Amino acid sequence: MVTDRNHLTNWKEILVMRQWIKLDELKRVTISGHNNSKPISVLETTKNSQLTKIEKALVANSLSSNLINYEGKITDDTFGSSGFYQLDDSLTLCLTYMKLVTSIPIIKKGDTVVIHGAHRLRVRDKFLLLICGRGNLVNRTIHKENEGLFPKSSKEDSQNYLQHLALENNYSIGLMFHLYELCKIVCDKLTGILPRENITRKLVSTNQKGVLSSLMDHIVTSTSQIGPKSRSLSREFLEHGAGCAPCNKDTCWNIDVWPLDPVDMERRCNDGELWVTNNINPDDKNKETTTSPIAALPPLYWKHDVAPIDSRSDRISVLMGILSFLNGRWVLRDGNASVECVAVDGDCHQFRERCVFASKFNVHRECFTVGDPAEQQQRVYISIEEFHAASLPLAKPDAVDEISSSSTTESVRFLALNKSLPQMIYSSDTAIRHVFGYLIVASLHGQSTSLEANRFDHKRRKKDEHSDLMRQQQQHQLQTTSQSTEGGSANCILLVSHDHPTLSYPDLMEGRVYEIRLDRRKLLSNPIYLSALKEVPQYALKNHVYLVPDVVPIYPVAYHLPKTESYMRRDVLRAEECLSLDEIGQTVSLRGRIVDRMHMEPRFSSERIGQTYTTHRGTTWLGIPGNKKLILKIGDDRESSFGSKIDVYFNLREGQVYPLGLFGGTEVELTWLCLRKTQKTGRLYCTSTLLTCIRLLKIGRNFGQSKPRIEMMKDACIGRRYFSQLENIRPKDVFSCLVTVRYIHKISINCLCSGCGNAVTRGTCTYVGCHWNQPSCKVDLKAWCTVEDGTGQALIFLSGDCCRSWLKLPANIWKILQENVLPHEGEFVYLSSKSRPPAISVASQILSLYCDTSVHLRRPLRVIVDKLTNNNEVNAGQERTQAYFLRNHQKNRLFCLHVGEMDSTLCANELSG
Repeated sequence: MVTDRNHLTNWKEILVMRQWIKLDELKRVTISGHNNSKPISVLETTKNSQLTKIEKALVANSLSSNLINYEGKITDDTFGSSGFYQLDDSLTLCLTYMKLVTSIPIIKKGDTVVIHGAHRLRVRDKFLLLICGRGNLVNRTIHKENEGLFPKSSKEDSQNYLQHLALENNYSIGLMFHLYELCKIVCDKLTGILPRENITRKLVSTNQKGVLSSLMDHIVTSTSQIGPKSRSLSREFLEHGAGCAPCNKDTCWNIDVWPLDPVDMERRCNDGELWVTNNINPDDKNKETTTSPIAALPPLYWKHDVAPIDSRSDRISVLMGILSFLNGRWVLRDGNASVECVAVDGDCHQFRERCVFASKFNVHRECFTVGDPAEQQQRVYISIEEFHAASLPLAKPDAVDEISSSSTTESVRFLALNKSLPQMIYSSDTAIRHVFGYLIVASLHGQSTSLEANRFDHKRRKKDEHSDLMRQQQQHQLQTTSQSTEGGSANCILLVSHDHPTLSYPDLMEGRVYEIRLDRRKLLSNPIYLSALKEVPQYALKNHVYLVPDVVPIYPVAYHLPKTESYMRRDVLRAEECLSLDEIGQTVSLRGRIVDRMHMEPRFSSERIGQTYTTHRGTTWLGIPGNKKLILKIGDDRESSFGSKIDVYFNLREGQVYPLGLFGGTEVELTWLCLRKTQKTGRLYCTSTLLTCIRLLKIGRNFGQSKPRIEMMKDACIGRRYFSQLENIRPKDVFSCLVTVRYIHKISINCLCSGCGNAVTRGTCTYVGCHWNQPSCKVDLKAWCTVEDGTGQALIFLSGDCCRSWLKLPANIWKILQENVLPHEGEFVYLSSKSRPPAISVASQILSLYCDTSVHLRRPLRVIVDKLTNNNEVNAGQERTQAYFLRNHQKNRLFCLHVGEMDSTLCANELSG
């Protein structure tokens, strides 16, 4: 150990590698680092020490068997700041640990280096040379920076994340080499998007970490924590091999960065057998369904497969890229590929144009079987529940100066009330024809003033504008005819192209005020006609549709509503609130959870003519394959499939972008729906319009096999209740009862269409608007009975498995009824003796005889029910169809969810309470 500076200066030319020397006047000392380090005995020079060159001495070779000397050429120094170089295009040289304890010479691509005392290791099937504290490196290529006693290190080295990680934690070479390869992958993915320094550095700016640093911080905190390891130079000098701490090949965990190419994603899911089919109800496997004998069941039209990717403690899957909005879709992109992405609407806007990553995500595959012969169209995309930012936004929007913005030209200000889905909008005007963009329901207000007026009373004008804005919001009723003003309509629809240079689709936010740099009269002088707006109940709006040219700038006004105020937009209703509305034909906004998804043919023949769907710019779907209508069943309850539900029909024939992420469990908000009512049953439902927008509030997570229905009912059940307590039970509560059947009003066995759910008679659906292309049906059972529990009576409705469990039809009788119900009128009915018509068929006689003579139908039952309210009686679907005898119903009405047998030896105390 040389400690005298004069000796270092004088001996510099002699102290070279492979030179034999003799040192005199040495003393033995013991040195140590921190308290836990092992002391090391060394020889230290003194002031009287002398150094002399000698010939080769006869001494034992001190080089350990696992250490080598190597001379080679640096062929790649891209990651030299991290301490990793390529030698002769075959070996990886690691100087990360060397840089932490000494000043190594500057090394550049093309230099020839000589390495002494290096470990030769094989990590992840690759060979590398590791220099720890005992090794040395000599650069044979002359650089000016290396002429001094202590070579100058690169300024970037001190800011490099891998250097920082090795210095603080002293991780093993296995982990460091794995992070080095991860760094190369990330840099390759983000080439041309982010500078390399933003990826490799620990800090990009004062408050912004590098991409690799942010990713590793998330991994270490979300998985098992890896504790820092203390460094012991004595072990590195004296205990090479297994005793050298950096030589540990343990990687702790494996980080797997997924590609963003949909084809590669699908291939990986196929190879790993990760797909789980999500659109098959596990309860249906045990149900007996009868298909029509005239045709076999064709393949499923729509199939939804999901591959949940969840990181484990030893294997971490990472998805990384730039979140952008392109061609009407949210996509995750890098320098090589891009994949469509669905996530919570608020998160997408927050992390837009930022480098993000996720360690928990799902790969989705929607397959559509269409055409004759059947062909398959599919869409592969991802869903992400939680984003993690790894960089600042790539580009910040320019701030708008409110005073100077109105000084050069006249302008029109509007309050954004709603924006539609991105879509291809067609018009009969020859100057427009078709535009890929979106529609804005706007409230025009405020005329522009001159610059001098703005400067004179800027504060007063700002206050007056805010008061006018709040007053307009409170008085704004889109259900009435649009009011006209001197400069045009107060409420109108603006058509904006998706490629507008100053206002993109994600930037437009509801409840904010924007300014169009165009004279009001010019904007409102040429209204356009959109025939697709005929479905919007506000008919007056279709006469006030205006196109905003791309050359006209649109900027947000540079003030916002005070924190104490809020944007008073129309109320967003739940399914139960929507079903209680009396005004049919009005527009509503709905929020709820997707319970089920269905598809059916359009009602009218004119809707089935033409192209089924198109693609925009080669990637984005406009419409849905097969020319179908999309039906979503929206419910209120987030935890189970019980509660109020309403159907929403989407007709995507108008050119809307096909919405991704609409599967079971996803919470959505749907705006500008039209509330309608069926003429036959009085069932309420909603239809989409040209102004409808879909916002994802929460991504569904429970894919594949879910809990059996009985288990979900038991979880939702609030316990046993009595008929005397029904007034205190909420309509959507699920509860259990112990009942006996007092009177049978009606039992029906009918054939239902698998497409629309209406009755099938002689192989034909009774609904004239049903054009379901899968001619299959199922036999369904329904019953209405009066039951009692000792405290009162109630009318109960049973269907499906509940009715079969109660009837206990023998197999031979059930077979006869199934075989005869389809060629018959499609329904067998058993009525009470007071109103029973004469039996017209043998099957009807068998059903009547069985119900009259079977004593077990009056046996005690343990049932799980909920209340059948006036509202859901006609809106809960085919299972709760209104019957003629329910018009003069009893006050207590129940819907049966499950029928269970009760022990016949049960004591009378439990039966009575």
